[in-house]
Amino acid sequence: MMREFGNIFGWLGRKQEQVILKDAQSHIDVTYDTVVNFKNAIDSYIKGDLESKKKFIDKVNECEKEADSIRSRMVDLLSESPLLPPDREDLMHFVKSLDRITDWTNGAARLLVFLEEKMPQDIMDNLSVATDIIFECTIETFNSDNNSLICF
Repeated sequence: MMREFGNIFGWLGRKQEQVILKDAQSHIDVTYDTVVNFKNAIDSYIKGDLESKKKFIDKVNECEKEADSIRSRMVDLLSESPLLPPDREDLMHFVKSLDRITDWTNGAARLLVFLEEKMPQDIMDNLSVATDIIFECTIETFNSDNNSLICF
């Protein structure tokens, strides 16, 4: 009889792990979308397309809110989860790392709202180069061909 309960608890634990891992993938996807929309906002600003810039900034904000919702759900699940403490700690670190990326990207987008006039060309060039570097690093980090996730 005890063996049956062990199997049931094991199955329930695996089911909960699957839910957490599915949420983790959703969190990765939303974080990626946040950075992509920020890059698009910067590109629009550089081109002088203020309407598109605003549209992409709004998308960054929406993505950040969605990421916060996923983070909250994951923290709740991890708090109740039968995962071993080292696994739980690793996942919590992962969740917090993704949360920082979305928060900081949203913060940068909020600052971008105030830029409407073009700055001097050398500043615009540096802004473009810096955004491209951040974007490329994000793509590399979340590359689906990469078998391991690199956490910041």
